[in-house]
Amino acid sequence: MNQAPSHPLPRLLLLTAVLVLAGCGGGASTEALPNRDSNTQGVSYSGPTPATSDVQNFKLNVWDNL
Repeated sequence: MNQAPSHPLPRLLLLTAVLVLAGCGGGASTEALPNRDSNTQGVSYSGPTPATSDVQNFKLNVWDNL
């Protein structure tokens, strides 16, 4: 009895999945952040005062947290 040839699509999908997963390995190394002394406040802003409350809120909520 002759066996019907199997469809190549499942094998192709399996090969594609294996290659995609193999490409996900590794990654960039990480480094620890330096410990900040709790007594220091970091860099202090010495520029002009904010023109509006929106500018002040942006500084407080974005820049000071960066």
